[in-house]
Amino acid sequence: MSAGDAAAGERVIESPAEILGAADRAGAGVTKGLDPTGRSPAARPPTEPLASASAAVAWMVVANKPLYPVIIWWYVGGGFEASLATLIAAPLYAAAAFLALRAPLTARVATPAIGLADTLLATKVFGTGSGTELFLFACGLLAALAFRPHEAWWSRGLMGLIFAAFVAMRLGGGAALYALPPDQLGRLLDLNIVSAASLFAFIGLRFAGADRG
Repeated sequence: MSAGDAAAGERVIESPAEILGAADRAGAGVTKGLDPTGRSPAARPPTEPLASASAAVAWMVVANKPLYPVIIWWYVGGGFEASLATLIAAPLYAAAAFLALRAPLTARVATPAIGLADTLLATKVFGTGSGTELFLFACGLLAALAFRPHEAWWSRGLMGLIFAAFVAMRLGGGAALYALPPDQLGRLLDLNIVSAASLFAFIGLRFAGADRG
């Protein structure tokens, strides 16, 4: 075969540098646009700022739930067994946090609604004198901050539900399921004042500056 024939035909032998370059180009074509999980950015739903903030609140509550009965046992001195009932809501908060990526509106509605149910349960267990109703302020703040202007009716509906539940509990909540003596009830009130105020502040700080456009 002459030199002209070789030039006219296809190149069969490549240099090592050319082989590596071709492999890099082929790999880039396969992996372009993929994240470590193999999904393209277009396939991943964007993180919604308000849903992300709601999820952070839910995770904060989940993290502190196991501590609540322990602190009641240590600081209040009674009601440890009864306080275990408040752990029922922990999986619901976690579920709401997991929903934030796939169903952000559902997560934003569910978080204050779960908080309302959790507060009503704790109030029924320990009574209105325990200060557990103060957590309704945190629920109301969450309902006010977690929605965009065009979703205002979700916010209004949740706020109305929270207020109606507060009035109903005050007018006809009945006696506490676990009545504490006055000294222990006073310490529980102190504990719940600090806890509710801390949660209220965390919600405000977490939602500060969140895009509601």
